Amino acid sequence: TGGAGFVGYSLVQELSKSKKNQILIFDTFSYGFPANLTKKKNVLQPVVGNIKNYFDIKQAIDFFKPDVVFHLAAFVSRAEDVADFQLCSEVNYVGTANVLKAIWQSKHRVNKLIFTSCEAAEEPLSHYGVSKRAAEDLVTKLSSYNGIDFTVVRFPEVYGTGIVNSRLSLVNFLTDNMLKNNNICVYDPHIEKAFIHVSDVVNCLVKVLEDKVGFVRIAPPEITQVKQLVESIRDLTSFQGKIKYLQSSFNVKDSPRIGTDYFSCAAILNEELPLLIQKRKKELK
Repeated sequence: TGGAGFVGYSLVQELSKSKKNQILIFDTFSYGFPANLTKKKNVLQPVVGNIKNYFDIKQAIDFFKPDVVFHLAAFVSRAEDVADFQLCSEVNYVGTANVLKAIWQSKHRVNKLIFTSCEAAEEPLSHYGVSKRAAEDLVTKLSSYNGIDFTVVRFPEVYGTGIVNSRLSLVNFLTDNMLKNNNICVYDPHIEKAFIHVSDVVNCLVKVLEDKVGFVRIAPPEITQVKQLVESIRDLTSFQGKIKYLQSSFNVKDSPRIGTDYFSCAAILNEELPLLIQKRKKELK
């Protein structure tokens, strides 16, 4: 699920390199159909559907008969945004329940479910973190009960470039708007956050595919203060607009962690920022 999204599309690109993999993309394509969607023979015609609709995901599983389900589809929001809490819960919690139910009720045996979560679920203070934590609990408890091999992968905010560009990553948001010299409003500048490159997320998911592990938390080797990030991108983009710093109306923060034993991230934020900015500068022309 979410196979046409920021992480999903990059994962499809990587998995399709092996001819032994047959891949079906399930997505709403609510942000459009990627122009360069993989056309390799082992990537089947994508299925347009919504995990909020149980029958959409059930038909896809019955049709494709997958050995492994990557559940990446999610409603993602900024921590300070509380406007869409109902939709957030419908997608992240109810949607995950629909995926689990479809797997259990399918006549075909799915061998493994890999669910991607987020650092906001560690100590959930926003509706996004609450919904992802609840979905984690669904996957871990109910998959065990039904004898399904599962892995929950929890990672921090993702950045980077690809065919599909993330609009909600703070790094990507700042990069694009500063390159356009748009005035910017940034919440909670003094908190520290962890940022992980999309390539590291994909490489970890590929590793999880081969391993038998129930819960994985991945994190980069460093954490960054939001204000320092803003200033770094400002300098690299020669930003001429205005920056306004605000405090969230309620206490929202991530729980950043440094490094993990299971997976070592290769990408370093300070090294990746110039490459990201250079690429986006060309793409935005």
